[in-house]
Amino acid sequence: MNFFEIAKNASRLVAFLGTAKERSGGFEKDAVIIREPFSRFWSAVKTIDPEISFYGSYPPNNTELISSYSSQESAVDVMSAIDRGIESLNAELLDIHLRPQSAFIAGSLFDYVWTHDETLLQQIKTSCEESNVSFCDGLDFDQWEFGLINKSPHDKDDEAMSYIMNTPAIKQRLEEFYAEDFAIWNNPNVLLKPEEAGV
Repeated sequence: MNFFEIAKNASRLVAFLGTAKERSGGFEKDAVIIREPFSRFWSAVKTIDPEISFYGSYPPNNTELISSYSSQESAVDVMSAIDRGIESLNAELLDIHLRPQSAFIAGSLFDYVWTHDETLLQQIKTSCEESNVSFCDGLDFDQWEFGLINKSPHDKDDEAMSYIMNTPAIKQRLEEFYAEDFAIWNNPNVLLKPEEAGV
């Protein structure tokens, strides 16, 4: 299996699966994880915004800041961070974490399209079982329970999503900027190879 990596789409899990495949081998299938665009945008903001990122000023990785981040949770200004993220969409050189998923995919088609939601791990397990892929046997999926995939260092996700969904200008800007991503999210089958889509 070839795991197609997209920034902010469970990339650590994808790397974990890719490493397991290299160790034990397996047949070649192509798989991709897609993510709901509003959630992915907020995840990107959490990574790149120097005011709230647990990396500090991204990059580099500031491990001291990460270890002390929980004590700074109350200082996270969600609305200002999202506003800065929206402004970043106008940048001539767009940060890779903000790039549309469709830009990564660029016309590629896949044998498996998995959605980044609470069923993600089960989707992967089911695909392994259907394909009889030996490298999945014995993988410790428990360490990748949904809450631990790209886990946020603070608990501001509900506040952030509420601000996005209830601020018409921001919601519209994201819907326009990520229009292709929303189309993919709403109909993942468009990314399947013809034989997988039953064409």
